[in-house]
Amino acid sequence: MAASKLKFNRTITDKLTVKGMLNEEGTAIIYEDELGDDKEARISDLLNAFKNCNIEFSVGMKSDEALDVIHSENTDEE
Repeated sequence: MAASKLKFNRTITDKLTVKGMLNEEGTAIIYEDELGDDKEARISDLLNAFKNCNIEFSVGMKSDEALDVIHSENTDEE
């Protein structure tokens, strides 16, 4: 038998987001607070709320680089 296409679920997600620089030891994240001051948050402290829970853990890194505009050598003059 096929499963029903109707699902009625409630999903509750607790999410923690910190954007900053991972310290040299890999144990803390240095981030900027709302006043522009640098603060340090220990990763173990951030994860305490999730102890004994199934979690998904992901880390991303983003870098920006300014690129020069390369002009086309094909210039049609009319």
